[in-house]
Amino acid sequence: MKFILLLLSLCSLMAAAQTSVPGIKTGIDSSSLLSTDNRNNNRYYKELPIQLKKGMGAVFYMESNAFKPYLIFFSTGDGKSFGVPRITREDKGDRMTISFTAPADTSFFLIFSSYEETVTGKFYYGYSIMDSAQMAFSNNFNLCQRLHYLLNQWQANWDLLPTSTGHHLDTEDPEMSYDYRMTSNTLIKGANTEIEARYKEVLFSTKEYGANDDFYKKICKDIMACLDASQWESQSVVEEEKISAYSNETRGKIVTHFYIKGAKGLPFKSFDVILNIDFTNILLKPYEVHLIFN
Repeated sequence: MKFILLLLSLCSLMAAAQTSVPGIKTGIDSSSLLSTDNRNNNRYYKELPIQLKKGMGAVFYMESNAFKPYLIFFSTGDGKSFGVPRITREDKGDRMTISFTAPADTSFFLIFSSYEETVTGKFYYGYSIMDSAQMAFSNNFNLCQRLHYLLNQWQANWDLLPTSTGHHLDTEDPEMSYDYRMTSNTLIKGANTEIEARYKEVLFSTKEYGANDDFYKKICKDIMACLDASQWESQSVVEEEKISAYSNETRGKIVTHFYIKGAKGLPFKSFDVILNIDFTNILLKPYEVHLIFN
């Protein structure tokens, strides 16, 4: 297979990197598949040469509404493809994401192509890259180390977070059963949490409101102490949410928003700690404090 280099190399892309939360390298750009590009199996493609050091983690994505994107890591050594792919639907069309953690110093090509033959059109692409130190996690980490680890993984949209597979069995309707990703690399030591469209961790659970309130106040104070006050700020508000889509009944909660200054509520720049203050259902459900990355 002959290769034609993408106009922007990774070096120039990284030089213009955008970092939503201080820590990891991220970048976004656009290009187009053209009828003048090389073809393989009647599909046009571009390529981007990549080098990773041992222990580094990388997530790349390709998104288009002109065609179904096809993105692979292609080894310069044995010519094999590798990485963990994921396909989602986003604002700009279909997105294909591929993630990889380098077991050794690695050189490869990132191939941008399409599932359909002979199609052309514009596409967007981006990346998140973490060095080996940012990828490391230990059960001996303190709260701040755990928080910064999660902030970095959040920026990579959890694609580099080590997970295992759990299974939710619905005995009443087996067809509603599903597999899910779960991780023990959490803010609270010894916890486990599911990873779905977002990260939601139960930090504390009790039927004693006073103990829950005390924990909430302390964890919010401790989290803010871990953040750079020149870049981050927080705000606590009382909110209501619907219990379900089928009812107008609401429940109360106190939400502390932590966000990059000027970016409250924006994706990958704002996360929440929530205190449940629903007093009507305490006999059935305990009070909980939740950590949610939006």
